Amino acid sequence: DIKNKLCPKMVPQVGLTGTLFSLARDEMGLRQWNSSNAKSIEDFYRNSPGPGFSYTTSKGKTVIYMNTWKAAHETILLWAKRNVRPLEGEFRYKFDVIPVLNDSSKDPCIVTMIRDPVSHFLSGYNEIDTRIMENEYNQTRSRMATAPKALFHRFHYGTKQRFEQFVTDILSVPDTLGWTNFLKTEPLHYYSMSATLHLLEKCGVRMTAFLPSMEDFSKKWPKFVYKSCPGILPENTTASFHTRSSHESSKDLFGIFKAAKDVWNEGGPTARAICVLHSMDYACWEGLPGGIPVLCKEVYSSTNFVTKILDVKVASSIHG
Repeated sequence: DIKNKLCPKMVPQVGLTGTLFSLARDEMGLRQWNSSNAKSIEDFYRNSPGPGFSYTTSKGKTVIYMNTWKAAHETILLWAKRNVRPLEGEFRYKFDVIPVLNDSSKDPCIVTMIRDPVSHFLSGYNEIDTRIMENEYNQTRSRMATAPKALFHRFHYGTKQRFEQFVTDILSVPDTLGWTNFLKTEPLHYYSMSATLHLLEKCGVRMTAFLPSMEDFSKKWPKFVYKSCPGILPENTTASFHTRSSHESSKDLFGIFKAAKDVWNEGGPTARAICVLHSMDYACWEGLPGGIPVLCKEVYSSTNFVTKILDVKVASSIHG
């Protein structure tokens, strides 16, 4: 069973990273290579944005929100600052929450919001490339465009060729596009959302519940947290809240997002490779409103994919 091999009981098997990258390269017809440092490509499934906030009541009950970048995380954090932080109890923000995650006595209610994995990846690319374009005039934003081995920046902004090369670069030079070679936060915009589950597994805890879509989240999110974590937040925190994107990328003034979506909609080799890279996400996060895309179902049922995934022996994923 492919799903259980990739993500049994919502535990992503990061030991399959090398196989998934190899399969994605197969889809694009790229030359295979013997990766000597699997850690650099495993960042795609290992490194998450981490926790957003935690709140512990005076009675010791705790809720933790795990960040998902490109899934309204800044808006959710603003909601928490305005509606949760003023409450009686202990409020922690971002990485100050790590000790709470590691505190086995807390037994926290852990929640997050996600979106369709492919949409998340395309949006992450849009965010990064918009920042790079801004960087042409402001050198403080992103160093990705100067990465020596990355080739995507040689193509014009807002073109399909640029996005296709971006995916090629991810599969070909992960050290250049990964965690250590430019501003550390940039790749987190497009890394697999399953990385959050990997972090929780390392901390010895599990996700309690997740909101599987951003649709009407300003109405759904407060009530979702209230119902998922009973006895923690008062009912007066469940009102809808105002949302407004603070990112220039949301305007897509340069057609960057459109170009990426066009490549995806064409269903060619790059789109098929994107399916492979997000097979972990589709295996881990059940109940997505749109389900698994038809193209990805086709990829996941192919003989090459099934055979190579089932043939891999995977060690424990919680280390590293």
